[in-house]
Amino acid sequence: MKNLAGLLEILSRVDRKIKLSVFGPMEDAAYWQNCRAIIKRLPSHITVEYRGMLEPHEVSPTFAVYDLFAFPTLGENFGHVVFEALRAGTPVLVSDRTPWRAVPSGAITVVPLASIEIWRQQIAVAADRDSQEQRSLRMAAIEFAKRYAASDRARADTLEMFRSVAAS
Repeated sequence: MKNLAGLLEILSRVDRKIKLSVFGPMEDAAYWQNCRAIIKRLPSHITVEYRGMLEPHEVSPTFAVYDLFAFPTLGENFGHVVFEALRAGTPVLVSDRTPWRAVPSGAITVVPLASIEIWRQQIAVAADRDSQEQRSLRMAAIEFAKRYAASDRARADTLEMFRSVAAS
């Protein structure tokens, strides 16, 4: 589960101006109603906009305009969306419930899912970045994605993902 409700709860504690854009299907009407209730309670400096579905060719250019991909997922086998964000030059803040690990460049920051305060702090840090810091992280994300795509690990991870899907 992508955990939009969890992200909204985290954002309710952030004291910086944040604009969250949400993409993807609304598969569970009750869950979306719960998210909408949380959105209504958010402070005025936090805005949320549902942007709908993206076509595959829209994913990279869309990620490229955002400063951060915050993904407090409850669990992912691989998390292709993380790679898509990195490939587009968008730094990633992700939960510890994926195979992704933090990298020294800062392109990927991993935070324990249960540590709401650390999530809050990391989002505030991202909101405070100046343009030079953001540019450096964008380049680091792109470089990491290039190295990962060319690595043996990428091939092994992809094979494992297909095995997992085939076994289910």
